[in-house]
Amino acid sequence: MIGASMDGSDGFLTRMSRRLFYVGLFASSLLALRLGPFTVGDFLIVGSALLMCLEAGRRVKPIGIALPVVAFGIVMAGLLSAYRSVDQPEVFVTLARLLYLVCVLPWQARNLLPDRARLMVASGWWAAGAAVCSAGTLLQYRFGPGIIPGGTVTNAGRFSGFAQSVSDTGAIASVGLIFAIVGLRRGNSRRIRTLSLLCVGLALVGLVLSGSVSGILAAGIGVIYLILRGSIRPGLAVFLAALASAALVVALNVQQGTGVALTPMERIQQTLGLSARDASLNTSATRLDTMRIGVDGILHNPIFGAGIDGQSGVVIGDLQVHNIFLAAFYQGGALLCLALLIAVTGPWRRLFVRRPVPLFQMQANAVFLTALVFAMTGPSFYNRYFWIPVALSYVAATVKRDEGPTDDQPILPASKDNAPVPGLAS
Repeated sequence: MIGASMDGSDGFLTRMSRRLFYVGLFASSLLALRLGPFTVGDFLIVGSALLMCLEAGRRVKPIGIALPVVAFGIVMAGLLSAYRSVDQPEVFVTLARLLYLVCVLPWQARNLLPDRARLMVASGWWAAGAAVCSAGTLLQYRFGPGIIPGGTVTNAGRFSGFAQSVSDTGAIASVGLIFAIVGLRRGNSRRIRTLSLLCVGLALVGLVLSGSVSGILAAGIGVIYLILRGSIRPGLAVFLAALASAALVVALNVQQGTGVALTPMERIQQTLGLSARDASLNTSATRLDTMRIGVDGILHNPIFGAGIDGQSGVVIGDLQVHNIFLAAFYQGGALLCLALLIAVTGPWRRLFVRRPVPLFQMQANAVFLTALVFAMTGPSFYNRYFWIPVALSYVAATVKRDEGPTDDQPILPASKDNAPVPGLAS
């Protein structure tokens, strides 16, 4: 039965569903592995849900009122936007994808991950997938971009890895980095800590080689949040700084081999328009332009939107509005934007809770914050690497606490009275 304790009482289909879900989380970062328009991760996660629903006599946990309200808003917004869409058949594909990621995925995760142990296993699988995605950048350096289907290496020496897009690689690496730090902080065995260390290193290398300034910013804010809330102790902070330095050396050596790559500082200067190089690569100005056009479109048509299909969302060249909520408002109208805001209200409010909370929930908050920061300057409102952290944050807030060793002791923001003890272990 779904929701049973970890004593083997789950039915066969539920156990298979959970394993399929883990592998689906792993594959969700490997966007280059596709079967038609859908990724392998999509098929695995949807297949997991189907197996879960087939389990006879299962005990399904309630989903509350928020998700049905959000689902209704998404459906109505999609139908209204279809009136103005360029590609109306694609509207319904996008609508189905958005409904699954925003509404079905949190419900599925809550029923398959009933306790913190399974939640942490799921987080580990996602972190491993992000690490493999990042490792794809090294494969491209060694064997060329074509080693990965649809892979690219830009004229600025940015590697796409297994995500096919340098921006997506930066997002996945930044979120995966925070997930992997969880393993270093909470790992209760040498094997887990070793694997987490490998994931952290690969995520750092992938983050630099993707050249994503938004990804670097998002990861930095996620780490700072954990430090300020006392979740990263001084010993771990020093260790992470040393590891980041080593990863930076590796990445810079790889970049020097391309002959055209920019260092992280040069990428930041280029993004901000402070570099004397090609002004067309001033991506901050371009993103602001997409947002400005998006706001103009919202003011012109706030109800119906431009259409939630991909073509209707293009505003400059082949670029869409680079902000998750502005993009939703521009393409799907006020109703879609409101629905997505409601969907993230819970995780957002939990960022500022001051009462003692379990460590795993605090770290889930940091993962959500990292994904949210990237989404503020990223295209598309239905990316997996945003909504999966939202779903896991939802689970972390509702999951029951295990009995046993208290590696999840409630924690408060660091202060004189509750300052963390130095060291890597909990």
